[in-house]
Amino acid sequence: MTRRAALGLASIPLPAPRPDLVIVGHSHKEMRDYVVNGVHFVQPRNFALSLAVVHVSLAKETTGYRVVAMRSELIPLATVAELPRFVRRFTAAHERARAWGAMPLGSAGPGFSARYGRAEDTPLLDFINEVQRRRAGADVSAAADFDLGAGLPEGEVRERDVSGIYPYENTLRAVRISGDQLKTYLEQAARYFRTYQPGAPLINDSVAGFNFDVVSGVTYTIDLTQGPGRRIRGLAFRGRAVTAADSFTLALSSYRQSGGGGYTMLRGARVVYDRGESIRDLLADEIRTRRLLTAQGVYSPSWSLGPAEARAALRQAFTPSVVAVPRPDSTLLRVLAINDFHGALEPQVWPWSAGRPVGGAAALKPWLDSLARACFCTSIRLDGGDEMQGTPVSNFNFGRPAIAALNALGVDAAAIGNHEFDWSVDTLRARMAEAHYRFLGANITDSAGTARPDWAEPFTVIERGGVRVAVIGLALPATPETTAPRNVRGLAFGDGARAVRRVLPQARAAGDYVIVVAHVGAFCDGDGAAAPLGPAACHGEIIDVARGLDSGSVDLIVSGHTHSLVNTVVNGIPIVQARSSGAGIAVVDFVRVSGAGGVRREVRARIETPFADRIRLNPALVDALRLSQASVSVITDRPVARFGTELRRTGAEHGLGRLIADAQRNIAKADVALVNNGGIRADVAAGLATYGDLYRVEPFQNRLLRLTVSGKVLKQALEHALSGEGPDAHVAGIVVWYDLGKPAGRRIKRLRLANGKDVDDGRTYTLAVSDFLAAGGSGYTMLVGAPPSEVGVTDVDALIQYLAVLRQPISAPDDPRFYREGGGR
Repeated sequence: MTRRAALGLASIPLPAPRPDLVIVGHSHKEMRDYVVNGVHFVQPRNFALSLAVVHVSLAKETTGYRVVAMRSELIPLATVAELPRFVRRFTAAHERARAWGAMPLGSAGPGFSARYGRAEDTPLLDFINEVQRRRAGADVSAAADFDLGAGLPEGEVRERDVSGIYPYENTLRAVRISGDQLKTYLEQAARYFRTYQPGAPLINDSVAGFNFDVVSGVTYTIDLTQGPGRRIRGLAFRGRAVTAADSFTLALSSYRQSGGGGYTMLRGARVVYDRGESIRDLLADEIRTRRLLTAQGVYSPSWSLGPAEARAALRQAFTPSVVAVPRPDSTLLRVLAINDFHGALEPQVWPWSAGRPVGGAAALKPWLDSLARACFCTSIRLDGGDEMQGTPVSNFNFGRPAIAALNALGVDAAAIGNHEFDWSVDTLRARMAEAHYRFLGANITDSAGTARPDWAEPFTVIERGGVRVAVIGLALPATPETTAPRNVRGLAFGDGARAVRRVLPQARAAGDYVIVVAHVGAFCDGDGAAAPLGPAACHGEIIDVARGLDSGSVDLIVSGHTHSLVNTVVNGIPIVQARSSGAGIAVVDFVRVSGAGGVRREVRARIETPFADRIRLNPALVDALRLSQASVSVITDRPVARFGTELRRTGAEHGLGRLIADAQRNIAKADVALVNNGGIRADVAAGLATYGDLYRVEPFQNRLLRLTVSGKVLKQALEHALSGEGPDAHVAGIVVWYDLGKPAGRRIKRLRLANGKDVDDGRTYTLAVSDFLAAGGSGYTMLVGAPPSEVGVTDVDALIQYLAVLRQPISAPDDPRFYREGGGR
């Protein structure tokens, strides 16, 4: 109830005795103690947000009691402690409701806010009306903006979001009405406004906002220069003026059809549709069906307010007042970093991403921009190297699309990764010239170690917002072993810690902060996405680099190469790495903290996952990707081989894994091949497979290497593959008998090579693996340091070459390579 309604109620002549106190509801507004004609009105907030308490003083008389005083108060309940016993009683139901509310329905683009739905036509109400109108088969539809603070979020939409825009249990109905009734309906809705007077309030507070209906399917103007009942102008249906005798079907809620909100003109209107369907459920179903809801797809302007001055005044009235909040000035610098982009211009679905797409240039751009804005501080963007090599769309254009994307992402500096040399130094220098940022490699010299190539800058200084950040770059010392040797002939890649120490005095003098961006990596045991892990949890080359520096001598290390999630602090130096292929963004804040001991600087690091369905993709990068894809489709669409049956990744061992292992062993001409299961990313359908289909199976463009290892190291690698609940790899050229009842590291009972001989710890063997495993990926650290030989192809190219010599249609090998002790599988 509003105060005006209370005044009207108190003015009604009533027989004695008149009420002393009236407790009211409905308007969702607080009324502490509103007194009209001696009657007290109180109203607490909706949703139990406050409690009304009325203190009544009574005087005893011979005939009873008389009220002598009354005092009311409203107690806010937000800070009142919950009763544990009550909470426990409803916990299960509460959690069920939360789980239901969190259920994803689909995604929405921007523009679905309810904020201005009572001042102008909006996509949100057009969406609701379109769902109602189409479902009921009606000519027109009416809906209200229930909560101006609600709306569908940009990105993922859940059940709770739909409940926010449609909180009531209304069902859908449709009625047959005349043109006269339609106009009267709209005039009733327009009573929500006062007649426009410059500077005067425009909202009629005696009409609840949820009783202002918008009708879609017709066009009309609400003229606020006119009084109530004379405001609807230009009412037309499909371009023709509506007459009183016209007939329409109107879709609307059950509440409105029954006359709720003062819409009495509908009484007696014949109901032509009523199946008891929840409007909220219909909206949820529509989002689930569409999967992506865009404003452009539903927006169909049907009404407007006049004059323009009234419309502007209403927008101002509905605009939330800005609360002056001091900006957080404690964050001094934010560093945003990616690494090992590998030309991943498109988003990817990862095994850990629950079917959701992650990354892609068009998603990374708004993610980086949003993270930069959110801290109200100076920010820089760094890249840990290996930017270009990895996808057809990048590889077939020698990295040009990847560099263009990183330019658009606003990268400020990057390490020189080993795969930057895959197309020769000349190609790398051409890409450097196209980049809007510096490539850095302080440990790159000539083979004598006495001179530095002019294109390999050791460090650069980024000046922004009055802050100077010196960034030192490091290349991978093992670059000559992890790219074609001919591409780096005449170059040396020195010790990382020594190179940093050499240029650190100059860098420290030039910058307020010193950051190392290194294409050198590590692996960590545990999830460091939210907060750093302890130094004992991580191992790898970049950990050794940090230990080789003076404690705290650099402010941060951004690492790369190992495609892992790293977030730790070693020797007082924070170290981060954000997975690979745009699947993570390292966010590192340098924060000024005041405490009892004075002011200190603190570093806070986390790894964000840039889900592509949570933001609006950058249109320019979407278009650029589409053009680049078109340029390579002639290759990715090329037919390669025909498969007789579908090859699926099921069980501890599967035919697809054996086929890939056989391919690598044969192409590398090795004794044994080892393929980690994590590198097999998709199934192969029966029938014709294209290059693009096989590329999705092995999308990482890992180079195939032939390692020379001892029998002891080979056994250690196979023990690692058996350290879990069963084989986590596929092999060729060898058969393994194992016992899961034994401790990890001692499970292998026997190894037999393809020539029938056992593995001798003292002999050497050739082992075909990807460069990822050779670098210690997936925990195969025993392979690090084994002498490598370049095979000259990627894993997917090895597979394609092998398939070309097989009989078509291809059947996967079915011979087991792993046996549990006793012959059981």
